[in-house]
Amino acid sequence: MKLPRRTPYEHADALNQLHNLLYSDDAQAQSQGVSIAHVWLNRSSCPHAVESTSSLVQARLLESLSHPLLDRHQIDWTLRSSYSSALLRFVNSVADAFQTGLYAQSIFNIAQRIGLPAWFVELRHAATHEELPSLQVCRQACLSALQWLDAHFWWPNMATSSSVQPMTQGVSQDLSLSLRRSLLSYRKIAKQVARDESLRKTQQLRIEKLFARIDGSIRAVGGSVFVDVGQDSTLEEAVDILFEPGYIVPLAKRKRPRPAADGSVPPLPSHLYNTWFPLLRHLDQSVQGFTSTFLDGLLRRLTSRNASLAGSSYTRCIAAWLVAIFGEEPWHLEGASSRQAMQGEDGMMEDEDEARDRSYPIKRCLLSPTPASLVVARHLNQGSQWGHVLELANLIATGDKSQRSEQTGREEELMSLIEEMERHSEQVDLEEDEAGRQIVQRAIDDSMNEQDWAAIPGWAVAQDWQPCPLGCLRGAVPVLQLPPVLYSH
Repeated sequence: MKLPRRTPYEHADALNQLHNLLYSDDAQAQSQGVSIAHVWLNRSSCPHAVESTSSLVQARLLESLSHPLLDRHQIDWTLRSSYSSALLRFVNSVADAFQTGLYAQSIFNIAQRIGLPAWFVELRHAATHEELPSLQVCRQACLSALQWLDAHFWWPNMATSSSVQPMTQGVSQDLSLSLRRSLLSYRKIAKQVARDESLRKTQQLRIEKLFARIDGSIRAVGGSVFVDVGQDSTLEEAVDILFEPGYIVPLAKRKRPRPAADGSVPPLPSHLYNTWFPLLRHLDQSVQGFTSTFLDGLLRRLTSRNASLAGSSYTRCIAAWLVAIFGEEPWHLEGASSRQAMQGEDGMMEDEDEARDRSYPIKRCLLSPTPASLVVARHLNQGSQWGHVLELANLIATGDKSQRSEQTGREEELMSLIEEMERHSEQVDLEEDEAGRQIVQRAIDDSMNEQDWAAIPGWAVAQDWQPCPLGCLRGAVPVLQLPPVLYSH
């Protein structure tokens, strides 16, 4: 169960109405749309594409107004500045949404990845560092930007509303089929490269093309590059295709992980890791919210009712993937700075950083204990801090369902234990921060004794200081009367 999604509008139809106003041919309707967009901006969680569209429309409205107090050159400069500002914010907002790596990426690379025309980036550079673009160029760029936003934000978002969902159902099926075909093509090439490393150089271009095709398919199935994918079910539907047998879980059961003798989580086969991990890393960097959705999908399948490693090779493979990500060498993906909110079944996941923390899957497994999730939690547990909680969760998972009152008491005890451990962990972090601050302070104090502090000069009035007019040298009073020749100018 997911928490409600926060939007600046109450109903999905409001987005359609705003689109109709902003993209209307009537200037009065456009002005009304700009006013509504300003109201949304004062609320929370307003998509930046709405702000960009509003700014671009407002720049066009400014040109249609009369300016009796300005001459032609002043009007031209004002319009060019308004257009350039709106286009700057448009390009920057798009680029900032995809700065998900550990290191900053160039706007040009981001534009190539998401399908934004490169000349928008060049126009942004010119408007920032060179002379403002001409009014004719600004008009054409504004029109093209509105068309791009219409295709990549407005229509995909409106397609998720109930009013137009029946019309797009067939299109979504076609896009899902296209995504499956792209994944199968990638699997074929990636397997060849995994078996023969010498093929990587010759196949790299084909792999990159498939990456781009898969990116486009996921965005198309999941909505658009601007959809709040962390809280929208559409991206989940696209990512769920990866969990179908034949992709990250092999279709042939003999290629899946075999049961471990001690009942623990079996290791992920190297051929699976080498085949699919490059794609998963790429999607983490290029698709917002992908990692949160992917990890949540793994955990949902492990915490589903009666999930067990012993009787299901599919569940064993899912568990092996989760352990491979959070195991001895955690999945250090570059998109750790992404802040797409992702709510899991228990409303636990706050953002992608928390999803990458090993304690998160342990908590999810303990809050929904199943035979499979408990095995994974034990495997990920790197100490005794979760020992008692694991025992209690095991009692809940294996207890007699008829004893509901006792079962409920154990569940409440489990929740209180997890909350207590979280508070203890936060307290330990605060104490460590305070200890580090004290160490730094002691190092500063030791490096400078009282005599050193006393030797540092402070603010003081010079002994020979005398008042004088502001801006004059001491003892000199300038002639303040201007020569007559200057009065004529």
